[in-house]
Amino acid sequence: MVKCADNGFLKAKGKIRYRFTNNYMFISILEDNREILTALVCALLHLDNDGSVTVEVMNPIRHARSVDEKTYILDIQVRINGIAYLDIEMQVEDNKDYETRSFLYLSRMFDKLLKGKDYTEASRAVH
Repeated sequence: MVKCADNGFLKAKGKIRYRFTNNYMFISILEDNREILTALVCALLHLDNDGSVTVEVMNPIRHARSVDEKTYILDIQVRINGIAYLDIEMQVEDNKDYETRSFLYLSRMFDKLLKGKDYTEASRAVH
């Protein structure tokens, strides 16, 4: 369970201009807060969040000029405990292409084997 040291956000007032479904906010929040990212990874993969899971963002964002732009190919690439890769995508609209897109995204995550290495050494990839 992730505990927040400062619960000041509970008393915050005013309209939130961008929701978590906004691509920029989604990536920024998960990249900037390792506790939230770790908690999400543990929840998605049914892992114990006991401090033994480490996460590393493999594709840090290059902040777009506007929060309304979509300039990222893979939303968040995470390496888990240095041995497996996870791609976390925000899919809000149904463009009737998710099956193909998810296959391509998973392929990009899986294709990290260096020349000369045996195929059995490929890292686990999850999309």
